[in-house]
Amino acid sequence: MKPIVIRCPVKGRWSFLNPPGHHPDAKDFVAVDDNAKPYQGIALLKHLFGRLKVSEVFSWKAPVFAPFDGSIIKVENACEDRQRLSLISDVYSGLFLGKQEYAEHANEFFGNHIIMQSNHGIYALFAHLKKGSVQVKQGDKIKTGNPLASIGNSGNSIQPHLHFHLMQENEPLTSVPLPFVFSAYELQNDRLWRKEKNTLPKNRRVFRVVDGA
Repeated sequence: MKPIVIRCPVKGRWSFLNPPGHHPDAKDFVAVDDNAKPYQGIALLKHLFGRLKVSEVFSWKAPVFAPFDGSIIKVENACEDRQRLSLISDVYSGLFLGKQEYAEHANEFFGNHIIMQSNHGIYALFAHLKKGSVQVKQGDKIKTGNPLASIGNSGNSIQPHLHFHLMQENEPLTSVPLPFVFSAYELQNDRLWRKEKNTLPKNRRVFRVVDGA
């Protein structure tokens, strides 16, 4: 299938994680600094020993935007965010205890989430949003770039991030993710930012999205 062209749903500097078993067309967005780190360097020790606060992660509370025109199909906004992170136990839970087949319903796995349908019939899932941050409701008509919510740490989440994928059916636990590309973003090369169009950054490659992209 030809990749679907969308506007990137976040702004700023980001990278894609690629956890084991993750579908290649489902992306985990993580905000990073100039050194491609998701938090200040010293915070790694706190993360290992379960003392890292979600507020120390750059992705926490970052705004999420609509990647296309469409309408809101579903909203979940009441799941709690885990406030402290422990890398070892969270990875164990994410890889074993938190697999999709063990989740009884979408809220358990995706936490606070939005499902949006484009005017062309494609669905988008935005997952692990911050409790109470969702700014839209079911039935709302949305324009590209409208703010939707903020990134949180709800559901089966190792650290604050945005899980995003496209699908043909409104079945986020079972639908196969569809390929997509960004209409515009920037990649850094020799300390210079280069504009890219209708492509997608590779996993763990730092990219940037600015206003108007």
